[in-house]
Amino acid sequence: MDFYCPRLRLVIEVDGPTHLGNEQKLFDKERQLCIEQLGIKFLRFTNRDIYKNMRGVIEMIYDFIDCATW
Repeated sequence: MDFYCPRLRLVIEVDGPTHLGNEQKLFDKERQLCIEQLGIKFLRFTNRDIYKNMRGVIEMIYDFIDCATW
């Protein structure tokens, strides 16, 4: 996990090159499923998302927060 907000029960994960291998993808998926079973939501972005579309990433986070606080 790169960021966690306990109040929103939200994990933000930023996947860099180390997350591209099949073994790592499987590990990430299994870990995410275990954490989601605890009622925690995930937002997952790639490094490319962050570098090339930061505005879009921020909008997705704001949209999640907006929906979560209704």
